[in-house]
Order: sequence, then C-alpha cells, then structure tokens
Amino acid sequence: MTGTKRDTVRLLECAIDQDHYCFDTDCIAGVFQSSSVHADDNASPGIAGALTYGRQEIPVFSLRTILGYESHALQRCHVVVVRSRGMHFGVLVDLVLGSREANFGQLSPLPRIAWNADKPFFDGVAVLDQRSRRAMNADHGDGSRQLATREGLDISLLIAPQGLLGEPLDGASSRWRGTPLDVTALRHQQQNQTGQIMVFGIPAGNQELPASLALSISQVLEVVQRKRLIRVPGAPERVEGLAFWRDQIVPVVDISLALGIANSHAPSATRLVIARNCQQQLIAFYATADIRTFRLPIDAKPCTLNTQANLSLIRGSYLTNEGIVVLPNLDRFLAV
Repeated sequence: MTGTKRDTVRLLECAIDQDHYCFDTDCIAGVFQSSSVHADDNASPGIAGALTYGRQEIPVFSLRTILGYESHALQRCHVVVVRSRGMHFGVLVDLVLGSREANFGQLSPLPRIAWNADKPFFDGVAVLDQRSRRAMNADHGDGSRQLATREGLDISLLIAPQGLLGEPLDGASSRWRGTPLDVTALRHQQQNQTGQIMVFGIPAGNQELPASLALSISQVLEVVQRKRLIRVPGAPERVEGLAFWRDQIVPVVDISLALGIANSHAPSATRLVIARNCQQQLIAFYATADIRTFRLPIDAKPCTLNTQANLSLIRGSYLTNEGIVVLPNLDRFLAV
C-alpha cells in the first residue's frame, strides 16, 4: 500500500567464491544465465561484456573483478540486472543463492571505519538465518560448492549499485539501523572494576623494544577467541574485516600495525579484544593470550617510541616494569 512503511526488506543473495553479497530486490529487474552475455575482450576493466535487455544492449560489470577477486571464465555464472538512477546494467556473480526476507534489525550500516569513499561498493551488512533462504529457479550447478557460514548465520555485505558505477555515496546516510547493543550484562561484569587497566600483549614486530597495548577496563567489553572475519573489499588497509559479536557487526582493526609498533598478523595473536570508545562505538583488535589487569596507579614514566609510530593515534606511551605500554586513542581510530 502506498505510504505504508515497510518492516522487512527482500534481498537477493549472491556469492563470489565463499563470500556472500546481497542486493535489495527493489533495484533488481531480472536474473539471467551468463551464457546470455556477449563477451568483449576490448571492454574496460571490470566490464565482462554486454547483455541484450529489452531492446537495448546494457553493460555487464564483473563483481568478481570490481571487488578484486581472481578472474575466471563466464561459465555457470549468473547476471543480475540492476536498475539504478534511471538506467539498467548487469552484474556478473558466481552464483545466485536465492531471495531472503530480513527485518531492519538484521541490517546494519557498514561501520564508518570500513567505509572507503573511493570504493563505495557497500552500504550495509545483513545477518540472516540460513532457514530464511528461498531458492531461486536458477541453475545452481552440481551443489558441490559449500558456502561458508559464520555461527549458523549467513553474513552478507549489501551492495550499493550506484557505488559499483563509481558514483559518490555518503557513508553516513545508510538506512539500515541494526540491533542496539544490550550492555546491561556487560556493565554488571564491570562493576567495582574502576581504576584498573588491561594490558594486552601484541606480537613482536621490528621495533627495538617490545610494546603492549593498554585500555581502561571500562573500555574493554569482552575478550574472545580469534574469529573468522568477513572481508570488506575496498576497505581502508588498516581494517582487517568485520566480526559478528553479540548480534553486532564489529570492525576489526590491525591496531598495532596502524600504530607502527608491531605486526599483529603473527599466529600468536589468538585473542580478539572487543572494545568501545567514548561514543560507545565498537572496535576490535587481535592480541596474544598474554593479558593482564593492573590497579592504578602503577609505577610508570613517559617514554618516546620509535620514529615509525603513528603518534596521532596514541594517547601516550610509558615505560613500566613490564616493558613499554602504549595507550591507543580509540576515538581517533574510529573518527572519519
């Protein structure tokens, strides 16, 4: 009914390799086999060819190429025809999985730290129950490819069609709202813990002196085992991906490498630290299992870090009996 506000959104779920992507079906005009595409070896990068749609030839963009995946042949792929800004174009995907219905609480905006104005491919993240999928009447192949899921859920990035065309988008204007974080239990866990800091070990890098990261215990929401991340093609280099935690989409940042003090990709980084800044924005980073809690004050004196350190993201650095402790500025990390 015209003027009625929708509570749900119908999505078309697709896949590239093991990763899931969704389109809002409001912008979908049809789905075709890739055999309908006329390949053009002289086309611009990212364009797989053309498709006859209606009475016109429309360009077909390769989502695989645009998002930086390794290229492969057109065989057994699908083309999603999209309407955007008064025009039609095709998007070549590996597989159309089916249609999904989601409520707005299942659709979260892309965290601002993962936003890239030069590559505005996504405007949100969908967290969907596998049982909500409705299969399409498309040829899905022999069923031999099993797509990865996280914690019994399908987590998909929401495609912004105009972003695929290189049109500018406002990363702050997403219509998705997500699920509010229930911090009641977390606050209960942190009662009577004021005046303490948590110190996290980080893998040794090339710095002359080993360093650890420290946060106020009120900033630390939880420490969990290392999780498999959802990759965000085109995201800034310091963003490793997105993690799903307590119904929240949390950006995982290579915080120690961004600070210029270590290399967090080492296998010893087996813990994922979920933290928040002063504006209650969530951020996560990897650390080793060497995690300690200290009551303030501690015996420490200010020290100078090496010249590679990014001082704009650091509140301070101190020399303690445990070595160098660095206090990251989470507000600066999450500022856009």
